[in-house]
Amino acid sequence: MFFNLSCKTTDDKLGCLADKNQEWQQLEVYKDVQIQLANTLQVWVESNIKAVQHYKKNIWKIDETVFFNTSQNAAVLMVLEQDTAKDAKMDDVQLIYAKKTGDKWNFFYRGMNTLSAERYYRDKKDPTKPYTFEELSNIAKKKIIEGGYFKNGTCEINDRYINDWYNENLEKKHQKFLNDK
Repeated sequence: MFFNLSCKTTDDKLGCLADKNQEWQQLEVYKDVQIQLANTLQVWVESNIKAVQHYKKNIWKIDETVFFNTSQNAAVLMVLEQDTAKDAKMDDVQLIYAKKTGDKWNFFYRGMNTLSAERYYRDKKDPTKPYTFEELSNIAKKKIIEGGYFKNGTCEINDRYINDWYNENLEKKHQKFLNDK
């Protein structure tokens, strides 16, 4: 395992992220956030919250990568989704914010970005062919890294990048999300 402290390129930072996640996957906090998100998504779908009903018909999975802050009490996670409609033109990655309070992770769906990947750019000969989960994951990881997850020129986590997602507006949007059935 290497932690290159002078990561200059996105590829260097992807390597750092992979190393960090490999280390985190051994920790209870990683397992907890993954399990609790899976359970929470299931509850949201079963509770008929409108914004997540598409998970009933599409193919999706929670990505293994977690973007923790250094305290590991906040994170951004990704839900990778392949649209199953015959005429689908894109696949998506939904970012989900996680904030730990005590032993419980709270998740925020509404107010977080959805990254869409147009299938046309993947395969112009067959623009209906879905992205693989690995491709969707790589697209999203690059966007998050380029967005500022690591401090400039290093592989040191930029806590502000993670922590600043959480604010009063995110809370309000989440309450609307939960009530929209």
